Amino acid sequence: MTDFVDHDPQETQEWLDALESVLEAALKKLSAELPLPEGIGLPGSELLSEVPLLMKFSVLTIDPEDARERHLVDFAHALYPDAVKKKEPLVIPVFGRGRALEVIPASQINTQLVEDLTLFLCGACSCQVKEMNPCLLYTSPSPRDRG
Repeated sequence: MTDFVDHDPQETQEWLDALESVLEAALKKLSAELPLPEGIGLPGSELLSEVPLLMKFSVLTIDPEDARERHLVDFAHALYPDAVKKKEPLVIPVFGRGRALEVIPASQINTQLVEDLTLFLCGACSCQVKEMNPCLLYTSPSPRDRG
């Protein structure tokens, strides 16, 4: 993955498409290679579901003009107003059921950062990660909620 640095605001869509492709490729590779955290299935970390445990990552692009996304867009823009001025896309790693890890300007995205963040989120002590990031960005029905 390359670093995404200065871009022409007129080419923002092309830049966003390239960023999305790179993120999807990196996350697909990581989901195939990353082992589950040590201790899964041992006392205290028993799997209580018959559904297999796996790590899967996806990329969701939010339209900043969509009125339904206004609160999320305002939240991200408040953290990085310079990115808004430059029309720079922002990346928000979301995990669990809608917790945001960070808001990252796209120009800071690179292979090592994606890998580091993924390892952090998928490593041991995820309960500590959740405690550090209590903000829920959205609610989405989980399989449990769907019945």
